[in-house]
Amino acid sequence: MALIYGENKYNAHIRNQTKRLNVLMSNLLTLAKLDEEIPLPRENVNISEVTQELLPVYIEEAQGKNIDFQVQIEQDIVIQMNKESYRQFLTIILDNALKYTTDGGKIQLSLRQNGKYVQMIEENTCDTSHEPDPERLFERFYRGDMARTQGKETSGYGIGLSAARAICENFNGTLKAEYPSYDSIRFTAEFKN
Repeated sequence: MALIYGENKYNAHIRNQTKRLNVLMSNLLTLAKLDEEIPLPRENVNISEVTQELLPVYIEEAQGKNIDFQVQIEQDIVIQMNKESYRQFLTIILDNALKYTTDGGKIQLSLRQNGKYVQMIEENTCDTSHEPDPERLFERFYRGDMARTQGKETSGYGIGLSAARAICENFNGTLKAEYPSYDSIRFTAEFKN
């Protein structure tokens, strides 16, 4: 349609909805596999490199929204994991950060070796009227205050963070959320190395 009739709001809307449904299906398939306890193949993955590969798109989008995106990644962190699962996990975390960080806000991402553990910490500014219990954010299909999310084009289906936690747990890791201040949220993933 775009090639024949030119770009219009309908083409853009169809493209956006297709992207959202693709992400939803990917997350649902991941959860289904993990629920069935289908073992995912493991390999030595340099997650420092994978993280660096994914970042440019997110940094560019953050700049477009006037978001300060700060990154600290230790080099050559290698863990036993599934590479595509790590990509999906990090994509969920970064998509979520961009979705809920207001224009002019801040996102901080760090990846570091901490003794026997590898820590990935993502912190971003968020709406001050957030969910009081951050653990609820990991419940399947939970989306917080419907009045704030339902009408937004960026609102999700409440499945991404649940899938991210399931991926972590499948590789003997943990994912938790907390509010370090009234206007920010922090996600900490920890994997045993």
